Amino acid sequence: MNPFKTILFLLLVSFANTLYAQNASNYAWGNVKIGGGGFVTGIITTPAEENLIFARTDVGGAYRWDEDTQGWTPLLDWTSRTQTGYQGVESLAIDPGEPNRVYMSVGTDYWNSGISAILRSDDYGETFTITNVTNQFKIHGNGMGRQNGERLAVDPNMGNVLFCGSRVHGLFKSENYGASWSKVVSFPDVPGGALWQTNGIATIVFDKESGQSGEATPRIFAGISRTGSNNLYVSNNGGETWNPVENAISTHMPQRMEIANNTLYVAYANESGPWNPSSGRLMKYKIDENEWTNISPSNNPIGGVTVDASNPDIIMASTINTWHQQYWRPGSPVWGDRIFRSTDGGNTWTDLFAERKMSLNSKDLWESTMSLHWVGDIKIDPHNPDRVFAISGNGLFMSNNITDTDDDGGIAHWNLQCHGLEETVPLGLISIPNEALISVIGDYDGFTHTNVFETPQRHSPSVGTSTGIDFAARYRKFVVRSGGDENTSAIFYSENAGSTWRAFPSKPTASSNSGHVAVSANGTKVIWNPNGASNTYFTSNKGESWSPVATINVNTPPYSDRVNSNIFYTVNGSTLRVLSFNCENQNYDINNVSIGANASSLIRPVPGIEGEVWIACHNQGLKRYKHQTGEIETIAGVRACEGVGFGKAPEGKSFPAVYIWGNIDGNEGIYRSDDEGQSWIRINDSQHQYGGLGNGGFIMGDANVFGRVYLSTVGRGIAMGYLPDEEYTEVEVNDIDPNNIEDCPEKTDEEENDDNGNNGEDDHENEDDKDDEDDGENESGDDDTSSINMKNNPLNINDKIFMDQLRLDFNQPVRYTIYTIAGVLVEQGLISRTSYVAKNIQTGIYILKISDENSTQTVRSKGH
Repeated sequence: MNPFKTILFLLLVSFANTLYAQNASNYAWGNVKIGGGGFVTGIITTPAEENLIFARTDVGGAYRWDEDTQGWTPLLDWTSRTQTGYQGVESLAIDPGEPNRVYMSVGTDYWNSGISAILRSDDYGETFTITNVTNQFKIHGNGMGRQNGERLAVDPNMGNVLFCGSRVHGLFKSENYGASWSKVVSFPDVPGGALWQTNGIATIVFDKESGQSGEATPRIFAGISRTGSNNLYVSNNGGETWNPVENAISTHMPQRMEIANNTLYVAYANESGPWNPSSGRLMKYKIDENEWTNISPSNNPIGGVTVDASNPDIIMASTINTWHQQYWRPGSPVWGDRIFRSTDGGNTWTDLFAERKMSLNSKDLWESTMSLHWVGDIKIDPHNPDRVFAISGNGLFMSNNITDTDDDGGIAHWNLQCHGLEETVPLGLISIPNEALISVIGDYDGFTHTNVFETPQRHSPSVGTSTGIDFAARYRKFVVRSGGDENTSAIFYSENAGSTWRAFPSKPTASSNSGHVAVSANGTKVIWNPNGASNTYFTSNKGESWSPVATINVNTPPYSDRVNSNIFYTVNGSTLRVLSFNCENQNYDINNVSIGANASSLIRPVPGIEGEVWIACHNQGLKRYKHQTGEIETIAGVRACEGVGFGKAPEGKSFPAVYIWGNIDGNEGIYRSDDEGQSWIRINDSQHQYGGLGNGGFIMGDANVFGRVYLSTVGRGIAMGYLPDEEYTEVEVNDIDPNNIEDCPEKTDEEENDDNGNNGEDDHENEDDKDDEDDGENESGDDDTSSINMKNNPLNINDKIFMDQLRLDFNQPVRYTIYTIAGVLVEQGLISRTSYVAKNIQTGIYILKISDENSTQTVRSKGH
């Protein structure tokens, strides 16, 4: 017996189909809270102004310290999709004479064709003017030695003069506050090579005391990342000529420098870092005496050095790429770099970790085994000798009582000081109705958020980078993630919505790792496209065994239909592949559908609607595929679309809210539609662009909070837009029983008859007449009420009722759904006895389906 009864009906309510775009100024923007997670590559302070502190990162922009909130304010969220590379900050400088003037050298070699720029601000980084230097020298904030520096420096005696060291193109100078630049031809050549691995001029410092205010500072030091030849140079005439510093070592390359009390301190390592040094030194150079002293606290590579501005005998140094035990939290030790402190000018040192003088506050830690590593920079606050900052590969740390370590038994208490500083690379995201928000993240696995404003816990077991994530739309607690690299490979599943994870018992091949995953709506099947694999694979038994998906061997992400458990989708260029599970041969049949445009591989099946997929097609707009009709529809008015996602539907509507990163009316931005793409509201502004969708390429609405949207970034974490007065509300969901799932149920006798050519016909030759006879006089007494008796077979699709609502009478509870003729779900629910439905549906022809196991139910409709 076919459980669905189908009628076609027409609603006579008029509406206008118009497309428009308007702005939503009531949106707030921020981040899903993780707290750090990426490589903070430098801390910049100034003696000119208290609490003026900046942090720079390799792929996540730059930040300014906020003393009131004890947190960080992001400065580069305004970067557009054509300025993605600006999130890679290679160096940052503050003008000591006018500390409101802030400069950055920005660029990332693999974004935007390597566009490079000097950013100039005269309002502490609130706004910037851009000088494009791409044709003169290239900048790469994510290259080797990125924790070195600063290689951008402002003359402390004449603020209009700046120097900038480049990786492969030499030294450059500006005499007009960074507005234009010219090459310093007298500076020696630097090593050539690939931009990501050649560090060039790594660090520049001015000796302020060698000059006087209003005149160019004569003495400048510059260090080059090379060994075996001269790598430390000095100019005594404001940069006109340069010479090697006498007796400077060349066995190691300069990492960072600092001048205090007419003394130059140089941190050295045998490689540029951050992951390759193995040895180093800390050297002290008395400038006037031309005297070098080795004050190394160890033979480890030294990454950072800092001198207390109030006492030049107090020096701190940090190693880079060393892995020593760090006992700074209860339990087992972690492994990372060493922090040294001297109170006698470097004659003796205290190893703060080895002598158990470090402790870590557990507040806001997203991982219990947090270490302090890749410490290429350490800074004592020039206005507060008790406060010290240290960079790390997983964030930024701060202590407010470092001087306590100078006493016997004294301990410095450290915090992960990343409030507001979010620097991770999100690669995938899911929002589960009435459950968690779950991410996969580069380097740090990903996180399960039950509250996006609180610090989560990192996924465990850990594989480093996780890339794939999906959940079963009708069995929501079943989630799968994939990850790993050439050294580790894994795929995990959770049966409690990401609270805990367990590994699949096997993989398709020994080297299978990373890639993308999709889970069927009922959770019985998982499709995995491992990174670099020659095939896409599926499992029907939670990884006990895997089979290749027939005819699919391209490296494109799979996506599951959110209702039909037998349907998956992938996109390859301009072709949408619809994968339908064949119960006869236990594999997938492929239907290739031409999209008519070059599409993003990150397509989006619509939650709660069978057979509908939306596809971002870059400069060719936004497409909508409907499996029931096989049609590809172009969403009018969307000129370009880089990503599309869905979130909770607006109140009173069943179709989810649609979010895109796109171009409408010539304006690129983040848009939301509450009416299936008929009209759009721009919800971001020019100050919140985050450099585009970055590596992850996704935009995703929240399944539980209307209006909340998430997007991937190149390194600014999971960006989030939300309505300040938003509310989390429970969403109606209908999970299936995980213990009673069938993808290929046995056929009923009626279906067997259909297969034998009976076409579902029986001996009800005059069904309409029988309906009329069964109905008799309608119960309501209304002459315009139509009555139809629903028998064992579906109603003929030609049965049409003209009305403004439907009255449904049943003897037992049944579920109903109403679709447009094109297959778009517009209303659904559970009804019992007499119910009125379709009251607020717009004009059109619709299909009503009743899930009914009783053969003699009646549908009545109230007509005009």
